Amino acid sequence: MLRAKIQEMYSTFTPSQRNVADYFLKNYDSCAFLTLDDIALRIGVSTTTVIRFARTMGYRGYSELQRDIQDSVMSKVSLPERFVQIPKNTPHNQMLRETAENDIMNINRTLEMVSDEALEKAVKMLSGARNVYVLGMRSSFSLAYYAASRLGQIRPRIRLIESVGMMFPEELTETGPEDVCLAFTFPRYSRTTSSLLNLMKESGIKIILMTTPEKEGIVKIGDVTLFCSIQGDSFKNSLSGPSCLVNYLVKAVADQEPERAMETLEKTEDILRKGYYI
Repeated sequence: MLRAKIQEMYSTFTPSQRNVADYFLKNYDSCAFLTLDDIALRIGVSTTTVIRFARTMGYRGYSELQRDIQDSVMSKVSLPERFVQIPKNTPHNQMLRETAENDIMNINRTLEMVSDEALEKAVKMLSGARNVYVLGMRSSFSLAYYAASRLGQIRPRIRLIESVGMMFPEELTETGPEDVCLAFTFPRYSRTTSSLLNLMKESGIKIILMTTPEKEGIVKIGDVTLFCSIQGDSFKNSLSGPSCLVNYLVKAVADQEPERAMETLEKTEDILRKGYYI
C-alpha cells in the first residue's frame, strides 16, 4: 500500500519528494481520481517530478501508482459511501458531459493499457476455438451477454454461461483444450468467477481475461489478459473501456474469418426475415 511505503521511506526523500509525499498523504483518496497533470498542478511541481517520485516508490510510473491507490480506495469504500460522495443537484447537461468525458477517459486509458500482442493472440484464440464460452457475473454479465450476442452473429458455437439456477456444472461439461473462455471480472471481483475459471483451466480450456490490473491472482488465470480502465464518475464502474474492446474483438474476428462470418450472418438474417419481422 502506497501510504505505508511513503511512511517507511519518508526520511530518505529529497525536499521535492517530501513535497509530493505530503500531498499524497493528506489527499490520499482524491488522488485515486486525479490525472498526472492535475496532481502536478495542485502540488506545484512538474509532471516529471511526480513520475520520478512514483519510480522511487517502486512503480513503473504514475499510472501504476494510481492503480494501487484506486485498489485500496475501492476495497474500503462501500456503494452507499460512494453514492453519498457524488455531488448533488448537478445540471443535467453538465452531468451528461462529465459522464461522457469520463467514458472517453476510460477508453483512452484502456487503449494505453492493452498490448498489440495480447490483442492479436486473443483474436487468434477466438477465431480458432471449437467453442467459445463467455462468462461474467453481476454487472459483468451485461458485458458477457453483449459479447456473446455479437460474436454469435459472426461465428458458430458461442456459449454464454448464464448460471441460471446454479447450472454451472451442466454448462461446462463439454469444455476441453480446443475451447476458449472469454471472461469478464472487475472490482468487486466475483469468487464464483474465479472458481469457475480455475475449474476450466483444469480441463485445459484457454482463457481470455478482461479485467483491471490490481489483483495479481486473478490476472494469472488468463492465458491472455486484456487490461481495462473502469474508473467511474459515480457510485458504479464505467464499462466503456471493456465495451470498446468487445467491439474490436468482434470486428477483428470477422476480419480473420470473413467467409465464415458472412455465412453466419446470412443464416441469421434468413431466420430473422422468416420468423421475427413483418
